[in-house]
Amino acid sequence: MVEDARESEIRKAAVLATAQEFISGMKDGYDTYCGERGFQLSGGQKQGLALAESLVQEALEKLMVGSSCVAIAHRLSTNQKSNCVAVIKKGKVAEQGCHKELLALGRDGAYYFVTEPQTGSSLFH
Repeated sequence: MVEDARESEIRKAAVLATAQEFISGMKDGYDTYCGERGFQLSGGQKQGLALAESLVQEALEKLMVGSSCVAIAHRLSTNQKSNCVAVIKKGKVAEQGCHKELLALGRDGAYYFVTEPQTGSSLFH
């Protein structure tokens, strides 16, 4: 977990994600409070972090080729690329399948309520 990472690990990850310079340039550097969903960040700062995040995602995808990987994710973009998605509800697997299969369940499925906040009501229109 991020909370358990050592500062050296966090800085190494920032360098690998090409975010070191960006983070260091912020008022409080690595201690900068970004607010919920980056509320305290400017549009440019959000774009910079999104770019770093996409580079990390790309690197992970390359590492996963030919391997099995378990990812715990809330982001729809991660789920869309997964071969199998399991929705955990109250500690148990509520439903399982690929992204398209789970979307096909519509409002009757638990997956809908996970994805709906990220897609808005246009998910099934």
